[in-house]
Amino acid sequence: MLFSDSELISSNCRWDGIKINGEPVSETLFRHTEAKIQDYNATHKIDATHFEVLTATAFDIFHQEKVQVGIVECGMGGRDDATNALKHKTSAVITKIALDHQEHLGDTLTEITKNKCGIFHRGCYVHVDTSNTAEVLKTIRHESYMAHTVPIHYYGDYDYLTAKKGSLVREFDKCIQSNPTYFHLRGTYAYQLMRMAYGVAGNMLQMFGVDYRLQNQIG
Repeated sequence: MLFSDSELISSNCRWDGIKINGEPVSETLFRHTEAKIQDYNATHKIDATHFEVLTATAFDIFHQEKVQVGIVECGMGGRDDATNALKHKTSAVITKIALDHQEHLGDTLTEITKNKCGIFHRGCYVHVDTSNTAEVLKTIRHESYMAHTVPIHYYGDYDYLTAKKGSLVREFDKCIQSNPTYFHLRGTYAYQLMRMAYGVAGNMLQMFGVDYRLQNQIG
């Protein structure tokens, strides 16, 4: 399953950001579940925000549909984000961190990074974009240590997965080299994000004992 910001896809179709097996959930299921969540919110005077209601709706749908594994995008920050209600996490992914939403996350890169690292849990894998500043990477290492996570996986120009035969990252690189327009990526950072996504996916599949060698399936 996938839960992401539906407004990035369509401002008029809020269930587009909730997908199971690659397909958006039905409007009927979404509206029925959302109404239930809104009723609970009103009855118990929780005063949940729009995003908190949307997150609760998504999580309730995933429970109804008996989803086993999912990808969840944080709304803003991490520690105080509605999506951090999830307590059973196998991986946490940190992409490029910059000064944004400072009124909520903090005034400095260190404060913002600490907030975003609030998604770390004991035993989860941490995946980090090495294009972050030294200050950010140092903070991530500290927060990872304090949360007792699995050792960090780094993704960048010197990514160890590049040399790992059969890895998804290596196959992604081979595909890009042979057909640079295959994924229709725009800009260097889009390539790095996609590369990181393949690395995280390969790690996850390996954790679940799935053969992730794709020599004949990409490109």
